[in-house]
Amino acid sequence: MPSTKRFAGSGIDFKGKLIGAEEVAEARGDKLCQIAMAKLKAGVKASGEHKQRIVVNVSMEGIKIVDDKSAVSIKQLLPFSDQKD
Repeated sequence: MPSTKRFAGSGIDFKGKLIGAEEVAEARGDKLCQIAMAKLKAGVKASGEHKQRIVVNVSMEGIKIVDDKSAVSIKQLLPFSDQKD
């Protein structure tokens, strides 16, 4: 079983680019995710806008998505509790 020690404390940061958010019918299936991603990518490409640079922090406290430049929180997902924006 993998160790969860690396997620303790401040957790681990991953850099990425935000292309958007899409509601899906259920949280299962690669095909469903591929369709949602393709839809979002097409929207970004058509608009000609740059993708927002973000940092995704994964810790025992949850998942946080933060704007890379301004450090403003975009979304916070808490484990085993009510979700809040």
